[in-house]
Amino acid sequence: MQKNTVFYEGLRCRANTKAAFVRWYMGRSEEFQRIILEEIMGWKEKERFVDVTQLGDGNVKVRTEWDERQQEEIFDAVFERRLRGRMECFPGEIQFLMAPAMEMNGCEIKIDTLPFLVYAVTKSKASREQLEAYAMGREEQLYAAFLESPYREIPFLRWFLLEEKRAAKLAAGLLWELRQSPEDERGYREFLEILYAGAGPVRDAVRRLDCFTGENFKDFAGSQECMELTLSRMVVQLLTAEEYGIPVIQDYTYYMTLMMLQKYEEDWMRQPRPDTVRERGRYACKRIMREFDCPGSYYLSTYMDGRNREDWGEAMEELFRSYGLEQRMLSGISLDRKETEQICGIFEDTDKRTYKLLLLAATLCKYIGSIHEKYDKTGN
Repeated sequence: MQKNTVFYEGLRCRANTKAAFVRWYMGRSEEFQRIILEEIMGWKEKERFVDVTQLGDGNVKVRTEWDERQQEEIFDAVFERRLRGRMECFPGEIQFLMAPAMEMNGCEIKIDTLPFLVYAVTKSKASREQLEAYAMGREEQLYAAFLESPYREIPFLRWFLLEEKRAAKLAAGLLWELRQSPEDERGYREFLEILYAGAGPVRDAVRRLDCFTGENFKDFAGSQECMELTLSRMVVQLLTAEEYGIPVIQDYTYYMTLMMLQKYEEDWMRQPRPDTVRERGRYACKRIMREFDCPGSYYLSTYMDGRNREDWGEAMEELFRSYGLEQRMLSGISLDRKETEQICGIFEDTDKRTYKLLLLAATLCKYIGSIHEKYDKTGN
């Protein structure tokens, strides 16, 4: 049986985005068609692109049949020469629209789908429950597979809440194990059961299609959900299309989606960057240290302010208590000099009041990070 390349190899294609853009543009409206044709009619070699027939009533009939090479030539003449070097002058939505045509044409696109499939499984309660049932008695094996995979060393797991991390590691271990054993058809089918426990509606919608186009991505694009979940669902759509033999049309919307998938894949796979902000923050940190008695401790700096503390201090205490917490719980957490410089480097020109809020946020981040670190060391 032919293997599902979306699952085993990821998304692979050679992008022909210029031709796809011209087809997309011509299909938008008659007005857009007219703009292109008027441009072509002014060319010396217009006969290569249009067939003009004189009609008896004084009108003309224009017929166009362009291959992909001609579509690329049209893009270069009508769009690229006007836009190259000027893209930053246009609004963000125009830059987003034109980016695939300007940046991806002719490129070999390679997108690892494993993080998106892990995300789709982990963020679905039904899929997580199915995964836990499947993994019962095999937790150590799947966790060992995760530790042997390249996904152990990337920041991908930072995108999950603590209670989701276990499922994410199990899912990543399972997918990596299956990729290393493509002959395990039963394991692949069991993974599909886990995936479709939460993505059944996606499967049912895709398998009814005659062909899958970029417009079909919109069928399950939620307007009030995070982009990571939407993109993961799009990967599930593509996997399902291949699984059921549905042809995928690589139109311009398809390439726009691939560009977004590339961006998020890079974010998920990117290793932490070198510390480049501390140098900027050192001078500002010196000023902050003159204004605070305890610039690294949110709780102590608030306490030392005493009656002169800002008017939101008591409100912040009330906010903590509404969640069953006390600010005093933060008294044992203090940022060192490096961490305070990091705050000042990231948020430059910070005043005292703003710094206090940033100090609270950083203190909570440090506390949450310590919990995750302890979990990673002691649990799967």
